[in-house]
Amino acid sequence: MVALAFVTLLLAALAIGAPLAHVLEMPVRRTYDPALYVTVTYTLYRYFGIVGAVIEMGTVVTAVIWAFALGRSRTSPTSARRWAITGAACLVLAHALAAFAAWTPAAVRVDWTRLRDQWEFSHAARGGLFLLGFSAFLASVLEILDTSIVNVAIPHMMGTLGATLDQITWVSTGYIVANVIVLPVTGWMSAYFGRRRYFAASIALFTNLVES
Repeated sequence: MVALAFVTLLLAALAIGAPLAHVLEMPVRRTYDPALYVTVTYTLYRYFGIVGAVIEMGTVVTAVIWAFALGRSRTSPTSARRWAITGAACLVLAHALAAFAAWTPAAVRVDWTRLRDQWEFSHAARGGLFLLGFSAFLASVLEILDTSIVNVAIPHMMGTLGATLDQITWVSTGYIVANVIVLPVTGWMSAYFGRRRYFAASIALFTNLVES
């Protein structure tokens, strides 16, 4: 499960590169004349398409598998499953926006500016969707890490405290119960105190508890 999460995040991070680079080049590309625009698209971007298609397909496949695996897992938090499903949906939608216009440098359609804008802005939308998908998967992985970090520390706590396995598992149970109690209150507190102040106070409280 951890290896699958790492591969999904790695591929999603790599898949962001090409669409965002396209967004940065878009203002200059829109000033090209028809022949130059189509020539650049069918030479330089052909190799980007070959490499990017492999990465994007791998990202979509691993994202769907990751979301499906979390959905079938009984120990995964509900919020992690929702973030994973959201990330997979964003990546699938971004991949569906990849459409290529049938142009050649010798034959450019009369309405080529409309198709050019459709091409450019669809790539910009894909970049945003890939970024959203990556962020959603990162939140899902952090949620899994947050709930599993106590289980990783259980053997060390057993040796330090001299507790049995039955006794030390109450630490994990208490952590999950506290998490379930706090999560519903989080929305109300962020709305009442403000998200920024609530977030800053949470970080300060966590830092003080860690230092103590």
